Amino acid sequence: MSPQTDTTGDTLLEAQRLIGEMRDSVESGDQHWFHALLHAVRNWPLSGETKGEREFHYLVGGEAFDWLLLAERLCEEMTDLIPENEVEALLFHEKLPLQTGEADFDQAWSSYKAKSSGVTVGTLFGTARVTST
Repeated sequence: MSPQTDTTGDTLLEAQRLIGEMRDSVESGDQHWFHALLHAVRNWPLSGETKGEREFHYLVGGEAFDWLLLAERLCEEMTDLIPENEVEALLFHEKLPLQTGEADFDQAWSSYKAKSSGVTVGTLFGTARVTST
């Protein structure tokens, strides 16, 4: 499925399904919240959406993927499940909450790039600093 700006029908249902899976995975302890978030990012069907009164545009100029904006949006769906200090470190200081290898990011972004039909997706690994907890 290609990332879409249209938030109707199947794409909106898919986004809601991914949010539900992400929450369930974290709540049950099956996955650390950051791995669940990466899974949702990898499969996110929307290039933009409106949530409440805020507009989110994940593709900047139709070319660059703003992964931190999508991460912020998805973290808002899990505020009751994830440590606020880890979220703030990720969103404001680009510090990952887990020791994460480049392969984890390559998998997430290659999937998104393939779905986005030629959209250039910058590498997360080059942007965020890998830290250990």
